[in-house]
Amino acid sequence: MKNTSFRTLTTFLLLFTTLNSFSQYSIDPRIRASSIIIQSNLGVGSGFFLQDTLTKYMYLATASHVLISNTPKPQIPDTIFITGYRENVDTDSTFRFKISIADCLKTGNLLFDFNNDIALIRFAKLVDMGTFVSTQYPPFVTKLTKETKIESWPVELSVSIEDIIPGSDLFVIGFPQSLGLQGNFDMNRPLMRKGIVAGKDLKLNRIIGDGAVYFGNSGGIAVAIYFKDNKFDLRLAGLVSQYIPFDESLFDKRGNQRSIDYRNSGYSVIIPSNSILSLIKQFR
Repeated sequence: MKNTSFRTLTTFLLLFTTLNSFSQYSIDPRIRASSIIIQSNLGVGSGFFLQDTLTKYMYLATASHVLISNTPKPQIPDTIFITGYRENVDTDSTFRFKISIADCLKTGNLLFDFNNDIALIRFAKLVDMGTFVSTQYPPFVTKLTKETKIESWPVELSVSIEDIIPGSDLFVIGFPQSLGLQGNFDMNRPLMRKGIVAGKDLKLNRIIGDGAVYFGNSGGIAVAIYFKDNKFDLRLAGLVSQYIPFDESLFDKRGNQRSIDYRNSGYSVIIPSNSILSLIKQFR
């Protein structure tokens, strides 16, 4: 299948003002549109598209636990449905696809990295037709809407865990369906949360974000401010894996533990872009 209206996004712009401070900036609205919602009989999660400029393939990235249940007998859905927005999530129409996970597995177009909680689907092939780019979908991908313009993040606009700097601004984009916003906000519209890179663990290959995430954010894109060659821009930092809980124990007068109350600490675990790019290389 072909989509002649597809225009690939070759760069994301971080627009800074010059009003005496580099800390004043605005973010291209297409960055928020880079997030998609993934729905199946297992629940809801987030994801995003990556563009491999070397092989001209587009990939769908998410957390592995969005596609496989964390149960004693792991389950995987036969089919998932994805929804996203063209460029501006506040005004543009949505696109929708149905993906046969069973056929993805049979054809070798779905890879998992369970140690790093990553799932990667080889979603489409980008073919340069001279005056436009044609998007060719494999048989396991079904278009459910006429409009299918997709914002995909170029893999070269990534920052490695080694280069990311703690204290940098961090933006997480996704679909936190567990928030009590029903009736006040369209829950199928992505939300952006700003925090900072709180720290990183090179040995465990994890980035810790200071910015709360919730159920539904899993698999969502995380981008960070990156400074190099006297220039700031926005780079892919990784994907959201989970929130970090804070547990509060209650004891009786005899010192016996009666209950444990788990709460959201406001910190999150981000799987670095290095691991995502390593999985892409397995497709090459």
